Amino acid sequence: MIVTPFIPFTDAPDSEVLDPEFTSELRAMSKQYDNNQEYADSDKWVIARKVNEMWPEHKGMEAFPTKAEYLAECSRVANIGLRKKRFSDSGETLRRWCEVVATYEAFAEQVQDADKFLDLLSFDHLSTAKSLYLKEKVKSPFLALSEAIKQGFTAEEMRCHFDPPAKPDEWDVMNDRISAMQDRSFWKLKSIENVRRVLFHVSEIKKIISEDK
Repeated sequence: MIVTPFIPFTDAPDSEVLDPEFTSELRAMSKQYDNNQEYADSDKWVIARKVNEMWPEHKGMEAFPTKAEYLAECSRVANIGLRKKRFSDSGETLRRWCEVVATYEAFAEQVQDADKFLDLLSFDHLSTAKSLYLKEKVKSPFLALSEAIKQGFTAEEMRCHFDPPAKPDEWDVMNDRISAMQDRSFWKLKSIENVRRVLFHVSEIKKIISEDK
């Protein structure tokens, strides 16, 4: 699979509105964050793949009636000696990572492609593309990833591109607002009597709407 990577413009001039010293420090910090995140994304993939690979060896053991117990034990062991707890006791953190890797392993001939995408994008991109694929928003997670590279999408921008959030129904929004207006604390009026009058009228509006159904 050939994709044209999005290449960020790294020689952009300093901000014309931000303090120059702050601008320089911010770019340096973001570069360090980017490097650290790249290592973290790669580590997630390696850990999840190893955990998936070792499951068949442990499957069926009395201690692991399901994979959930296996993931919980892997998480317990993985947390040993860490400065901060990184894996949930329930195994949910590992489960999410492992499911991402498993999704791409379903495309056996393209597993190496998944590794290449991880060089250009983030683990979150791969996780989001997996979700889009399972929701049938794309025919293949690789299609979403390719578009993210071409367009320079963040993971969230990729999600919104292929699965735009539904526009709220204006009638439902109006009804929700009326319900909120029935709460006395909604009104910041000085006069208690005016608050009572407003609440009465809101109640009448609500009653009319209910009767019209």
